[in-house]
Amino acid sequence: MCDTHSRILFIAQDGFDLPTARVRCFSFARELANRGYSAETLSYRDDLHASQHGVNLPLMGAWEKLSLNLRALPRLLKVPSRSIFVLQKINYHCLAPWIVAALKRCKRVVDFDDLEYQLQRPDCWQNRVIRRTLRSADACVTGSHYLFDWMSAFNAKVYLVHTGVDTERFRPPSVERLQAGWLEAPVLTWSGGVFDDTTLDAARGVLAFFGELHSITPHVRLLLLAYGNYLPRLAKVIREQSAADCIELVTNTHPHEMPRWLSQAHAGIFYFPEITPWVRSKSPTKLFEYMACGVVPVCGRGSEADWVVTDGQDGILFDQVREGAERLAQVLESREHWTAMADRARQKAVNEFSLISQTNRLIDMFRELDRKEQ
Repeated sequence: MCDTHSRILFIAQDGFDLPTARVRCFSFARELANRGYSAETLSYRDDLHASQHGVNLPLMGAWEKLSLNLRALPRLLKVPSRSIFVLQKINYHCLAPWIVAALKRCKRVVDFDDLEYQLQRPDCWQNRVIRRTLRSADACVTGSHYLFDWMSAFNAKVYLVHTGVDTERFRPPSVERLQAGWLEAPVLTWSGGVFDDTTLDAARGVLAFFGELHSITPHVRLLLLAYGNYLPRLAKVIREQSAADCIELVTNTHPHEMPRWLSQAHAGIFYFPEITPWVRSKSPTKLFEYMACGVVPVCGRGSEADWVVTDGQDGILFDQVREGAERLAQVLESREHWTAMADRARQKAVNEFSLISQTNRLIDMFRELDRKEQ
């Protein structure tokens, strides 16, 4: 039952096809609306037709950014006073909402779910803007423990809200398929973007893991679900692999098709060869999707996965690639072992990391903001 009268507007720089906006804005708004809240999303990409979003945002000129904010003003000014603005990321799209919020006494919530700039460079102008914005917000939201700790130094009202997975859309395959002997050709999957050298190196790390796994279990296959402007480079790296014939690259999968692809997999890898602040700050969307689909998560230590996966129970946490590959090979050898681990991963996703459970956390924050108005 809805017990807040504030209208909630999620404001995103990105479009629906990127997970930041799709889950942390559109999906949360839909779930809130289903519960009786007045909630919707304003996407600068989809609604105001920004020419760029995501990693291509630096290609957008200053005049277009200013123009988009001017075009957003009429929509924002129609929002009732004392509404709640949830700003996904800190970037150019915050300008108009920040001004309108001041004029109409709206609450400003900053959703800072990923590392936009190098935190070890505190004197760069981007970091100064980020810190000032965090300090002046009425509340902050983030999707990782690493950023929660960092942001808490600038704002006393920081809430941990993971990028919850829709467990109705992301489901395990049918019982009939589970009984069809499909572990005879196990599939390891990875989904993600490749749009710079850092993300390409992450994909190389996945290929290195698969190489080790394939040397132990030659009948295993790798399914890569990738997007980004570095796809040609990724394809070249794949061709150079000794087990290239066992690797399938599927590009630019539509978000609605992701559950169908994941239903083909037995294990999903979440691994980065180098643990950096950017890696630690990531809210692991793909990890929650794996778990919801009954795909056993296999994760390198040092990321948010350490807080999500219980090693040996609902997934695997590893320090060394060879160790992780050997442990996964053992799981895939036993249908009973794999099934039990997959079932526990699914149950944890439903109980702790679902869209429903994470929306509950947002509601707690909205209720507190409303109480401060009374």
